[in-house]
Amino acid sequence: MKNLLLRMGFLGFDLTIRKRVTFLKSIRNSNVLDVGCGRGYISYLLSKKSNEVLGVDHDEAAINSAISRYGDSAKFRVMKIGELCKLNERFDCVVCMEVIEHIKDDAKLLRDMRSVLKEGGLLTLSTINSECYLNSISTPKISKVEDGGDVRAGYTKEELARNLAAAGFEDVKISSCIGRITQRALSIEYSLRSIKAISYNQIYRAFIFALLCPISLLDNSHNKNDDMTLVVFARKGGLRE
Repeated sequence: MKNLLLRMGFLGFDLTIRKRVTFLKSIRNSNVLDVGCGRGYISYLLSKKSNEVLGVDHDEAAINSAISRYGDSAKFRVMKIGELCKLNERFDCVVCMEVIEHIKDDAKLLRDMRSVLKEGGLLTLSTINSECYLNSISTPKISKVEDGGDVRAGYTKEELARNLAAAGFEDVKISSCIGRITQRALSIEYSLRSIKAISYNQIYRAFIFALLCPISLLDNSHNKNDDMTLVVFARKGGLRE
């Protein structure tokens, strides 16, 4: 039970992460850059598929946490997302999960990720679907500055495809996951978080997660218009640097 609680806590009691990481199973035997790696869980999962992984994040505390837990499985480095071009390495694959919606200059981020890929390298990216069901039943909180919150309500598939093409990616494939069932559970979680009389600590988060997780396990939604998460696979094209 203790190990289970620790595992849940490290996942941030996130109802959605397990659904997103299923899209990473095909990435094997590659040199991978995990952009915005946070506390390193996705980097760790990638390393279990015989990948050589470097995780980068601007948050020093998160990187220290990743090193303490997974430093034997992957490499981690403190780095601002806007400084990817300073990397000397070139990668077979760049992974960027739930990061781009937090970045004002998303076009630059796409170009920078392309620049650190080898020719024909793979970009795997996930982000919010602006047409998701959750956005229709609640008003998304949008930050005017990069403070860790979302700076946009997400993207449509068409917007993502255009942005990727403009950044020099080709063979773009976009799918989606996380349906209405999980989004309803998230809506309940957000409502409970907003109750000021309750201290939103780790114990409370664990309780909410344990309550709502069984609901999300019923969710097998895939490629529906109002899914929450868009998942991209794209190849580095021949655009000149």
